[in-house]
Amino acid sequence: MGSGKFAQDIKNLFYLQDGRCYITGKKLILGVNAGLDHIEPRSQRPDLVGSLKNVRWVDKKINEIKRDLSYGEFIDICRMVVKVADGKTKLVDSV
Repeated sequence: MGSGKFAQDIKNLFYLQDGRCYITGKKLILGVNAGLDHIEPRSQRPDLVGSLKNVRWVDKKINEIKRDLSYGEFIDICRMVVKVADGKTKLVDSV
């Protein structure tokens, strides 16, 4: 990510997000639970590496779970989990 300007832009992004996780809204603390997420994973979109438009501050645990999913893929999976957790989708026993 390299340049001093990019590093300053990333820091500014933290404050623009009010120090909150882009995905959960949870309060972030730099050096504790704040991590930088690529909205579109570097593995899928290497052309966006180093682009401020492709990064957001998120909770480190969320970033670990999201891994190399795009934001949209991650949200779709979260919706499926909520449906099951709320009992709106029946689980099917695997054979």
